[in-house]
Amino acid sequence: MSETWFVAGAAGGLGRHLVGAALAAGHDVLAADIDADGLCELKAVELKAVAATGSLTGRPTGRLVTTGIHATVLEPGGIRTARADQPLPTGGWHHEYEPTVGRFARTYQRNPDVQRGDPAKIAEAVLRLTAEPDPPTRLPLGSDAVWLAPQIAAARAAQDAAWRDLSLSTDRDGLPDFTTTEVAHMVRPDQP
Repeated sequence: MSETWFVAGAAGGLGRHLVGAALAAGHDVLAADIDADGLCELKAVELKAVAATGSLTGRPTGRLVTTGIHATVLEPGGIRTARADQPLPTGGWHHEYEPTVGRFARTYQRNPDVQRGDPAKIAEAVLRLTAEPDPPTRLPLGSDAVWLAPQIAAARAAQDAAWRDLSLSTDRDGLPDFTTTEVAHMVRPDQP
């Protein structure tokens, strides 16, 4: 079944591979990128001006209730693309950034295997997701992303818990607990 894909960053790197995989599978593609010249090189794609605002995901099911659209946030680790092959600057910033930016740039340059992801394989994985009846809301891609994901999730959960009272204090007065509302049950039907 032909589907319509929206690919942001379509002119290069992973985006270009996603466009190619989608077209090869017979799908329609809406391509967007800030690199207008790069988009012009995608001759097989009918380009349209597209603007998107807001968040499409974040719901546990990864499905937009009112539209039936599935959305998956891809969380790739390092990807071997033409841009990733270009050397990073290893100096020229303020000395305050040396312990962070400087260290990262030097470590990155010394470890070319940090770019573990193959953009063609990632494009194929994304293509596979489109055939899934219940795709994930988010998908870490690559061994580095899989390693980092639970650490990031734990840190975020701890931070959310630490700031829970302040977060809850922003509701208007007199409202029932959100978890008891019809909206809560609609977006999280798996929760009591």
